[in-house]
Amino acid sequence: MINMAIININDIPTENRYEGYLWMSDKKNPEIYDDKTLDVTLLKSANPFVVEGCLVDKIGKRSLMIKQQNGIPIVYCYTLTEDDDANAQCYISARMDGRKLRFAQRWRENQGDEYCLGMPVFEAVERVFLGFSK
Repeated sequence: MINMAIININDIPTENRYEGYLWMSDKKNPEIYDDKTLDVTLLKSANPFVVEGCLVDKIGKRSLMIKQQNGIPIVYCYTLTEDDDANAQCYISARMDGRKLRFAQRWRENQGDEYCLGMPVFEAVERVFLGFSK
């Protein structure tokens, strides 16, 4: 099941409390969020701009992934599910003092193809940010 929508960067609720990071174009390292609200000026700024971001609102059960594509910020908004924690994988960050980032890999069953003898197979469709590992 895919629980994703693309939203406008200006539609991110800035009053919610987030865990994660925002990496601005003028910084060497990302700004860490640990249960705090967003600075609305960071999202609306043309320069510096958000190069990359992963934020999770655990109360609202939403995960946001922000990426730049051709100079336009794209915000992928995922609804968290109970299965996400069971499928969590941790990755050590390179520029966040070794913090461990948690992601859930989501899968979808496809109807099979010629490379799998027509048998149904699962394919990876989403990687959802879950926050930092404690």
